Amino acid sequence: MPGAPTQLPQITADVGSPSAADADRDALMVRLGNALNTRAVPTSFWECLQVADLSALRTFIQEAEAAPRLCEMVSETLYALPRMWCQKPPKDRSSSCSSSSRSNLSDDVPRPKSARKTAKERDGGMCVVTGREEVQVCHILPSCLLKKKKPTDLTRSIPDMWTMLSLFFDNDDVIKWKNAVSPNLSEPTDSIPQNLICLSSSVQEDWAEGYCAFKPLRESERELECEFHWLPREGHGPTDNVDLSKHPSSTAGLSSSAGRFSHTFEGDRIESGFRFVLKTTDPETHPLPSFTLLQMSWKLSRILALSAAAVEDPDLDDDDESETYDKDLIDKWMAEVSDDDDNEVSLQESDT
Repeated sequence: MPGAPTQLPQITADVGSPSAADADRDALMVRLGNALNTRAVPTSFWECLQVADLSALRTFIQEAEAAPRLCEMVSETLYALPRMWCQKPPKDRSSSCSSSSRSNLSDDVPRPKSARKTAKERDGGMCVVTGREEVQVCHILPSCLLKKKKPTDLTRSIPDMWTMLSLFFDNDDVIKWKNAVSPNLSEPTDSIPQNLICLSSSVQEDWAEGYCAFKPLRESERELECEFHWLPREGHGPTDNVDLSKHPSSTAGLSSSAGRFSHTFEGDRIESGFRFVLKTTDPETHPLPSFTLLQMSWKLSRILALSAAAVEDPDLDDDDESETYDKDLIDKWMAEVSDDDDNEVSLQESDT
């Protein structure tokens, strides 16, 4: 039941240019700086502040003004958030897991062949972005975030992903994201075509590592329109402090990110603002990718890009006592995630 994706003319699109919302965010950043008596915060905190919904951010800052020391403690746990999303193992540990955990369906997690087959038929056996035929059937929500695991002392020390997301995004949206994973969170599944999308290997890798992102724009029963964005690299590193007044770099006019680039099947260079449409001829048997999961992915891909989590600092000393958070603890935890398939980080709340 093929429904080959359609590529639309590129338009000028931007994420990061000044707007009225940015003025509101700037004012909130001033309030936060005053509450914490600082002008700069860890990268892992700054990235969340820049992508957060304004309504959730206002509530967060009100709580920070009431309890600044508690806010500082919370901010130090956010180093884990982008690493949960990309499942990046520490650079000095051998692991069979790569950062591209949203890759094809040939890993260790068993999945019905019907879901893979359905997604590939729906997308016409082509990359939905480039139109090329050599594709991988990829996850929107990384599969390793769905597996239930037995909690350990180490995993209990790090908040679950839903808890961190609820600090920066509207509660209704977070609930929708949860429900999109599975109506029954006690038995979540990624073995559904709504969580699968066909991409070329290069686009998949760039997407998984936060070099590009897909912004869902609109959907109907049979079509889903998305906008491609290259996500620029910022000048800071993953463990730097970033001035609260700093704005993320604009995506406008970008045709690459850190040397990564891509072309359509016709040979046209893909730029930020490039739009593509996923189609289905039968939404019952071949449902489109989940608009809700793509919205979640859009936000977390931007957090990942701003965090510089995909780029390790070669000069970083793991024993540096000047760290403002326990990076060693989080890296150890992520290594366990990478090395042990039965101890993978989960988007579910852990049993206590």
